[in-house]
Amino acid sequence: MRSDNDLLVKFFNGPTSTTELADVTGALAYARVESFGTCFPGGLYTTARIRVPQVITRARLIKENQRVAIYNGLSIVWEGVTSEISLSVNGTEQWLDVACVGQWGPQIRSRTLNKCWADNRLSEDTWVRQAQGDKDNQANVDRLNRISVGPNIVAWTAGEIVAAFRYTMPTGQTIKRIVASLRNRESGQDWTTHIRDTIGGSTLASESGD
Repeated sequence: MRSDNDLLVKFFNGPTSTTELADVTGALAYARVESFGTCFPGGLYTTARIRVPQVITRARLIKENQRVAIYNGLSIVWEGVTSEISLSVNGTEQWLDVACVGQWGPQIRSRTLNKCWADNRLSEDTWVRQAQGDKDNQANVDRLNRISVGPNIVAWTAGEIVAAFRYTMPTGQTIKRIVASLRNRESGQDWTTHIRDTIGGSTLASESGD
């Protein structure tokens, strides 16, 4: 597809697709590059604006987050994805204003919005210890860089609870993964660690090994 300034513009089916978008209406052949930019360092391609004829009564072929490449001959001079698309009308002319960002832009944006997140709070208001009567004084609880629970060397009866904590997650968040190190069999002891859903009344995990 040749633009008015002799640059070749190609649209693709997805953000990383190598399959060129089918020009079923013939409009993509008249796509015009209005501007594009590059920079270094900080990513090779910045932004681009492309104008594509569009009949307002027809469905548009170009969608958000589709790969775009601008060629000068056989060389790619700009590459990115579509970001914002708006319809413009001026007299008898109708067209799409396609704003694009370089490939580095959506990657950074994705890393920010979809960043893996973990709650590393250890405070007593987050992990609230649940009272167990006289046994509360027979276990050591250490919150230095982690929550560590260790029973004192006293007589314990099968089924007794050493320590229990109620965890409250941040508003709008859900628990997807819990990471812990267990020593249930240390020095010949026999303990079991449980993770329970107190609202649903179910045991999510139960581990007796190390």
